[in-house]
Amino acid sequence: ALHALGRAVVACPGPGEASIVRDHHPGVTMLEGVKLGAYGGLMRRASVVISNDTGPAHLAAAVDTPVVSVLGPTKPEQWAPWGPSVHVVRHWPRWPTVDEVMAQTEAVLHDATVSLHSLPSEGAGPRRERPVDGPPCTIARRPAPSRVEGPCATWTTCAACATWACR
Repeated sequence: ALHALGRAVVACPGPGEASIVRDHHPGVTMLEGVKLGAYGGLMRRASVVISNDTGPAHLAAAVDTPVVSVLGPTKPEQWAPWGPSVHVVRHWPRWPTVDEVMAQTEAVLHDATVSLHSLPSEGAGPRRERPVDGPPCTIARRPAPSRVEGPCATWTTCAACATWACR
């Protein structure tokens, strides 16, 4: 589903999990045997990490990457990762559906894009250096385009990826 959004998907399987990725998730870039430091670096550069209540979700939250934490029959106050970038998807007593998780993921990606493309305050540098697969994001002030509707008088667009954001 993330591929349909034009997103690359990376999996770092644990011991014995590589065959699951290979057999059930075609098109996913698989990185086996990644050491913890490199794993944290990969997570830091990710647009979003989708995980259940496991260590990877906590590591992603610790490096301030948006997390969609998928919880089933567990207590979020006990097991969910903490942080302002954590978004818990839980529907007790059942597990969330793929559609519910994707809806939350799409919202997180949208919010991250708007946040990324907001102009920094005077003298402040960019919060994160994304997108990582292209040139650094640069913002140019432009009037609101006719195809974008909203309450803004001033819109910004990233010269690298042409994403519009309200400012």
